[in-house]
Amino acid sequence: MNTASRLEVAFAAAGAILLALATALGAIGSHVMAARLDPAGLASWQTAVSFQFWHGLGLFAVAWSVQRLPRSRLAPLAGAVMLGGVLLFSGSILLARLGFTAQAGPAAPIGGSSLILSWLLLAAAWAGARRG
Repeated sequence: MNTASRLEVAFAAAGAILLALATALGAIGSHVMAARLDPAGLASWQTAVSFQFWHGLGLFAVAWSVQRLPRSRLAPLAGAVMLGGVLLFSGSILLARLGFTAQAGPAAPIGGSSLILSWLLLAAAWAGARRG
């Protein structure tokens, strides 16, 4: 297995794990947290789960991009930034709603900015792709 193949597998596996967790967290939000959180808290829980879900799918786009653009340095970077961003953004919000921290703090906006950056990096990877 070459480096690109390992990266492809790693990003796809990370995406699948994020999707499984997002599904479970969505169910927990509907059945458990709905009774424990006020409407604003429940809305932020749902936002965190939604962002995690969409970026789990995004990691499959990264895995595909790594395969299709094996010489790109930006595609793997986009995946690393995306994974870090979703952990910071969704993770900080979910931990705050579960009561582990008082609030999401600066991790949420840093994570959200990382998510935006990851998509821009992926766009740049494709924009710089050489067709042969």
